[in-house]
Amino acid sequence: MPSPAPAAVTPAAGAPAGLRRWVASVPRGLWVFADQGVVSLANFAAPVLVGRCGGQVELGYFALGFSIYLFALGLARAMVWTAYTRRTPHLAVDDRPAYAGSATVHLLIFGVAACLVTWLIAAVAQGLGYGAYAWLLTVIGPCTAAMLLREHVRRLCLARFEFFQVFVFDTVVSLAQVGLLWWLAKNCDVCA
Repeated sequence: MPSPAPAAVTPAAGAPAGLRRWVASVPRGLWVFADQGVVSLANFAAPVLVGRCGGQVELGYFALGFSIYLFALGLARAMVWTAYTRRTPHLAVDDRPAYAGSATVHLLIFGVAACLVTWLIAAVAQGLGYGAYAWLLTVIGPCTAAMLLREHVRRLCLARFEFFQVFVFDTVVSLAQVGLLWWLAKNCDVCA
């Protein structure tokens, strides 16, 4: 029989008692909305920063790379996460960690395959004389795998109703993502 959702959201055990009380007093659904706000703000800010700091060419490459990531995300959603989300609530509590591990292995295999296919396409593009696209695809391969892993961590935590942990995780990752893009756009020639 599936276990019920936890009654309250709790931060990590090492957090100060005042923080634990405050986090537990905030309605659980609010953390989900706050998390979605953080992710949406980062997804909005990233192309704005690239366009403002890097220029039109860099923004075009960013849009192409983001489209490739979204394609891989859709495939991962169909092949890994839909089955995980659908099946997990019906599993016994003792079986859920093993199933989460199995889904993680499947996602890792998919991420490596997506990276290798992207690199293969980059090699073909380089051979055909499209050096800028080859460079972009060479970078997009591992970035796509890393972003798929990020999304996987989010989905595992959301499936376990760990809303505060997802909010903290996404806040840190979003700040790093936007900060790195800003730094790259300001200090480097992003489009090779």
